[in-house]
Amino acid sequence: MNRYACVDVGTTRVKLSVYDENFARIRSEYNVDPISRSGLHDPEAVYQTVKQMLRRARDLGATSAGLATYRASVVAWKTDGTPLTPIITWVNTESQGTYEKQPFYIKTVAKVPPFDLIISPYSPLLRFLRLQEIRPEIKPMLASGEAMLWTLESYLAYRLTGRFVSDATSATLTGLIHPKTLKVIGIAKSLLKLDLPIPEVVGNAELIGTAEGLELEALAADQQAACLAEGAVSGPVAKVTNGTGTFLDIPVEEYSSVGGLIPIVILKLENSIFHGVEGYLPTSGRVVELMIELGIIRDYAELENPPVASRVKVVPAFAGLQLPRLPDAKGLIAGLTPATDRGSIISALMDAIAFHVRLVLEASKRRVEVLRANGNLSRSTELLRRISCVTGLPVERQADLEGTMKGLALLQALSEDRLKLVDVGSTRKEVEVINEAGKDRRDGDYQDWKSLTESLKNFRA
Repeated sequence: MNRYACVDVGTTRVKLSVYDENFARIRSEYNVDPISRSGLHDPEAVYQTVKQMLRRARDLGATSAGLATYRASVVAWKTDGTPLTPIITWVNTESQGTYEKQPFYIKTVAKVPPFDLIISPYSPLLRFLRLQEIRPEIKPMLASGEAMLWTLESYLAYRLTGRFVSDATSATLTGLIHPKTLKVIGIAKSLLKLDLPIPEVVGNAELIGTAEGLELEALAADQQAACLAEGAVSGPVAKVTNGTGTFLDIPVEEYSSVGGLIPIVILKLENSIFHGVEGYLPTSGRVVELMIELGIIRDYAELENPPVASRVKVVPAFAGLQLPRLPDAKGLIAGLTPATDRGSIISALMDAIAFHVRLVLEASKRRVEVLRANGNLSRSTELLRRISCVTGLPVERQADLEGTMKGLALLQALSEDRLKLVDVGSTRKEVEVINEAGKDRRDGDYQDWKSLTESLKNFRA
């Protein structure tokens, strides 16, 4: 029987799952390897953990592997694989200072679409500059080809196989590779004076090389792999992942930039590219973890029985907001009174996540008929019930909430031609439907929350 090794590098842990040829998970484990409080990660530690997990999967009978990573995070390394910098992850905010130092003309260009998405305080391009700022010695090394500077999955693929590649789903989120053409965005490269090697952009289901005795056949960004697991590659279906953050990905017919959402490549399969748009709440899950640390939430079970409504409003923004576009926004609890209790704050947090999903759906201007949820926080039926209520859409949840892992297994099967894309939907199993559509969508509470988020443009911490 075929066994698929799937490794997902997250911001708090690196996970391994092994799936059989029927896409049933037969082994799952993880190593806790959190990023620092400042949003930095040790690239050597990540690589060693990934390597060890691939060896364990090989010992369990796997012959192929897939790798997914968190996105929009960058690292530099020498041609022999030695890391030159830490990984600046997507939750790091230090690149804001780098942005403030940019010339006036750069900031002016950054206000004009689509450069408002490409050149922003927390965009990968600014993290490229930030790395060169904290390690000035790498700039001439990049220019001479003695070093590479790119995203995390590219670094890991290089260490594992020796190839300098970047998968299409990750490469197109850097701001240097166009999602429509997969060509270098020359004007962005020139404006920021980025003189660095560009990796080969590869598909998500193709042989990259051999790693620890396994054929590395799948490489993808974590959210896009989860889209495949949910069958949210085309059609009126959207995928919502509730994990470290809340990510809503909506397939579109062709490359599109709309409503301040991020144009993404959901999947590159041979010569076909599947496009989407994405909106996200960067740190919703991390806010839950903080509330547990502070004792506001005792355990995840408390998410199931909060009050139905609360006068309190929460904006769970540890790393700014992507929608509305407020990179400087900070987390906020508003509407506190002497009567406020723990349950009110928990309820307001659940509402905030649901309201943000509705906000993204409205901004997309796309017809969506069903939401498909995954991620650890999607274990909360109450959260999915609220999302269904405020969006007016049914929410589906598979028993296997590890969407990224399942997507990697499917990509390996696609790479080996053991599965056709049209048959991916049939691999969804034990699907539960949570449907609160037709009930009160709480329009007034939603508008109040939206007004609160928009007011943060005048707030400076």
